[in-house]
Amino acid sequence: VSFVHLLSYKIFTIFDKILFVRTSFLSLFLLFSGLALQAQSPTLGLLYKTANVSDGYTLFTPTGSNNVFLIDNCGELVNECRFGEIPGAVCYLLENGNLLRAGKDTIEIRDWDDSRVWHFALNANLGVNQHHDIEILPNGNILCLLTDNISSSDMFDLGKDTVSVPGLIKLDRVIEIQPVGLDSAFIVWDWRFLDHLIQDFDSGKPGFGVIADHPELLDINYPTFYTVDFTHCNGIDYNADLDQIMLSARSLDEILIIDHSTTTAEAAGHTGGNSNMGGDFLFRWGNPAVYQQGTSADRKLFIQHDPKWIPSNYLDGNKISIYSNGGDSEGTNYSSAVIIDPVINNGVYAKSSGKFLPLDYDWTWKGVILGDTMREGKMSGLHTLPNGNFIVCETSKGQISEISKAGVVEWVYKNPRGFNDFLQFEVIPDDENLMFRAEKYPSDYIGFQGKDLTGIELLEGTNAISDTCSLTTGIKGIDVFNIGIINPIKDGQVRFNEIVEFDRISIYDLQGKLVETRSNFYGQSFRIELVDGLYILKLAQGTAVQSAKIIVH
Repeated sequence: VSFVHLLSYKIFTIFDKILFVRTSFLSLFLLFSGLALQAQSPTLGLLYKTANVSDGYTLFTPTGSNNVFLIDNCGELVNECRFGEIPGAVCYLLENGNLLRAGKDTIEIRDWDDSRVWHFALNANLGVNQHHDIEILPNGNILCLLTDNISSSDMFDLGKDTVSVPGLIKLDRVIEIQPVGLDSAFIVWDWRFLDHLIQDFDSGKPGFGVIADHPELLDINYPTFYTVDFTHCNGIDYNADLDQIMLSARSLDEILIIDHSTTTAEAAGHTGGNSNMGGDFLFRWGNPAVYQQGTSADRKLFIQHDPKWIPSNYLDGNKISIYSNGGDSEGTNYSSAVIIDPVINNGVYAKSSGKFLPLDYDWTWKGVILGDTMREGKMSGLHTLPNGNFIVCETSKGQISEISKAGVVEWVYKNPRGFNDFLQFEVIPDDENLMFRAEKYPSDYIGFQGKDLTGIELLEGTNAISDTCSLTTGIKGIDVFNIGIINPIKDGQVRFNEIVEFDRISIYDLQGKLVETRSNFYGQSFRIELVDGLYILKLAQGTAVQSAKIIVH
């Protein structure tokens, strides 16, 4: 940049003496300045984009930030909300355009304009700790994952061999809360693993039985690698058509489905609800050894995350997508995107030879993203899009990618925010830009109706790929060069060759800092006070954003 500035000074000194060649030298200046900016590929923000990326907007909440960001396919910020705490879970865009997010203790809803609609601190009010994931229900209630901490002596009384497991043992729990007013809520439904146990360790203790005959129950003596955090549920999803809840039990390497149509009393038992199975497992998949119907060779999931029912109107509708992490003591050296297709006969999940169907994946992908094998030992997530493409969030990289069903990488974005904010080409220390998951919403998502989706700025300041993207993207087809910006900018006046109208005009320096902005601009010129140099001018109208390099002289 210093070389460019020096070159600018020298050239303009010559221009002042040789007026008749000013235009030619200016063209060369723009050419070489552009080459200098393009010489280094972006390290933050939009890293890669093809023409086949699906139309939509991506929502993410960095682990180290109170803010939630919504970006377009060019990597430009479209909307931003600031919550009261750093995230304890993911964030979701609701159908009314509000944002739902759980912090370390407080679940909060904010509207599109960043005004708080509702918030509720679970620990402070209910004495429980929410973790990992939440799920909105059609009636506006919220499902929350909690942890039950149970003493080893109590678990021993339930038939668990606790000789090598001192202290507390963790089993998960699900509650449904109903928001009330601005800052209240109450529990309307409750389900616990603790109520659905089986053991073959001590015939004199509760739940004694044959494990293989009861896949609907949890063997509390299954030798998981995680002895204390026995279930460690890290994801929850809801299917309104089935009125069922899906959980990801990381420590067990399996997903489980339970009936939500029960009362709380029925959820604690083995009868009732649409299934007449109470709160017992209707389906489980990934590791049949947990219910003694297989060996390690039958294992299909490895410390997985983010199971979701695929919407019925999507390409793989009604199937289930899962991010299988791999790793840890018995895992693979890669992660996988997985889709399975459970078999349901007359409302009952089918089994074959004691194992729940399917016996294998319906589809899976493991591959390379920008030269690196997808390999995430913790967190991360996956969800599909209407056209069959899927979004992968790699937590350790702070990276979001869209990949086609054929395995072609279509779009990659690297998060520049976290405990600190980073500008283009800065090195991000380990664990500074993490994000648990990311969600992409199609452009016709109902929550976007009536919302301003104009790109505002780049979180990383400047990005050559985003600039190119903006120049080739735009529903209304703004063309800044045909508009006619009089360049270079002299006497502090930005001039157009005609009267123009824009929602927003922004000017950035070469470090990506926003130095001038105008909203709802109408006119033919406006005044700026900037030092001589090269800048990026961005014009926004509706959903179209265009960029041009300008010289202030």
